[in-house]
Amino acid sequence: MSKMLKCARNDDIIRIKADDGSDTVTFKFESPTQDKIADFEEKLIDIDSGNLGIPEAEYHALIRMPSAEFARICKDPSGIGETSNFELRRF
Repeated sequence: MSKMLKCARNDDIIRIKADDGSDTVTFKFESPTQDKIADFEEKLIDIDSGNLGIPEAEYHALIRMPSAEFARICKDPSGIGETSNFELRRF
């Protein structure tokens, strides 16, 4: 959870939502000074489930953002995930 909260800026409004019976928790970061909202959903784990395996997955996304915002996110890559690949393109 601390890794997820590092994605927030000092003035962001953070909403954390977990429904009863759900296996996910949702983090919503809203910027009061800009028109930006970021939603993250994290799967909860059952500690008593013994050996937990993480399936291999590959995701592709095209994201356009200011370079300053990208630099802020990359300051602590542990909040992004264990493995990430980035390909930078100029538009």
